[in-house]
Amino acid sequence: MALMTLAASAAASVGALGAALATWKGATAWKAQARCESRRLALERWFTAGVKFRGRLKFVYKDRVAWGVLADRPDIERVSESFWEWNATWPAVAANLEGDLLAQATQLWTDVYLAYAAFMEGDGTLTALGNAVETAYTSTLLKQAVARR
Repeated sequence: MALMTLAASAAASVGALGAALATWKGATAWKAQARCESRRLALERWFTAGVKFRGRLKFVYKDRVAWGVLADRPDIERVSESFWEWNATWPAVAANLEGDLLAQATQLWTDVYLAYAAFMEGDGTLTALGNAVETAYTSTLLKQAVARR
């Protein structure tokens, strides 16, 4: 009788261990899936904001602007508003990427920022800013990260 009780206890322990392992694996898989979904959504929002930003730049008909010229103020405001709207999506992207994806996204963001800063200072052109934005939302590596599930 004691031997049967011992065997039943051992079987119950193995069963409990199996259930705990299955729960842990399920939680790990769920966490990975949630992170993947979060990364996909963050990148899609960043790409969408980039497309909007690029589209709005097409309504600025000057390649260079100057702060001292009153006629340039609406163009400066349009570019600035569009940049900061796109920039607002960056923290979610940075928080959800790692490794090579984060390095490439950071480089793309930096390129757009530098082109924006140069344009606003009167040293850069709208064409260069538009090209930097377009490069950011057409990145092959980042598009592949969105496609992976």
